[in-house]
Amino acid sequence: LLEKASSQHRELALLAALARTDPFEKVVKAIDELMARLNTEQANEVKQRDYCINQLHENEVETERTKAELKSLESKLAELTQQAETLTSEIAELKAQIRELRVELQRASEDRKAENLEFRMTVKGQKEAQEALKMAYEKLAAVYVKSAALMQQEPVEAPANPGGPAGKPVGSDMPELEDYSQHSSSNSVLTLIKKLIGEAKVIEDEATSDEQNAQTAYEKLVADTNDSVDAKTREIADKSAQLATTEKEMHLTSAEKKRTAEALVALGETRAAIHGECDFLLKNFDLRQSSRAAEMD
Repeated sequence: LLEKASSQHRELALLAALARTDPFEKVVKAIDELMARLNTEQANEVKQRDYCINQLHENEVETERTKAELKSLESKLAELTQQAETLTSEIAELKAQIRELRVELQRASEDRKAENLEFRMTVKGQKEAQEALKMAYEKLAAVYVKSAALMQQEPVEAPANPGGPAGKPVGSDMPELEDYSQHSSSNSVLTLIKKLIGEAKVIEDEATSDEQNAQTAYEKLVADTNDSVDAKTREIADKSAQLATTEKEMHLTSAEKKRTAEALVALGETRAAIHGECDFLLKNFDLRQSSRAAEMD
């Protein structure tokens, strides 16, 4: 500014010298040229000031916008990261549930095999018992029938017993008692065998019913388990697709965040350059304008 003022003072001194040596018209012309140049400098300085103010304003607006964008991207990236972690955890949980379902089904299959083996052994044992009891029943029944037939034949008359009533052998009442006792005993044994056969049949039927119920329950468990595994597998596929999309968006957002951060740094550098170019002018603008105006006066 001092150099500028000194230069202007030299120009005034030159004008004074011209006034002494040159005609008046040359002096007027030189003054007009000086005034024109000073007016141009004033106008250019105003334009430069306006340019600086505008550049600083635009930089400030763009900086605030970029800061807001960077903050939004950081928030979005954090949200996407949380979504990815949640999806990853859910997928792992679904896979664990599928493994557990398959383990439970394997255990159920092993239990079903053991139950079926026990059922077949039980039925086999009860059938064999029934067959043996039926054979025993048939043999004993045949013996008892034969014995009963023999007992119903006419008895051989024994020698007369002098001590007994005339015409009636001694001890003729005993065969009747023995016949009744043997008949009663045979009925009891046969009845017991029939009862045992019936009990064996009941055990066989109950085992068969239990086997059918267990097999039905097992088949339902298999169907339900397969349905659940299929549903969870589809859910894993859906969540895996969501995770892939989320990770892709995370990558894009991270890249955009990096570019935005770099843009913010560039804006800071631009602002520093503007200040380097404009701070002196803005700080001394009023003084320079008033000084130049004073010279013009």
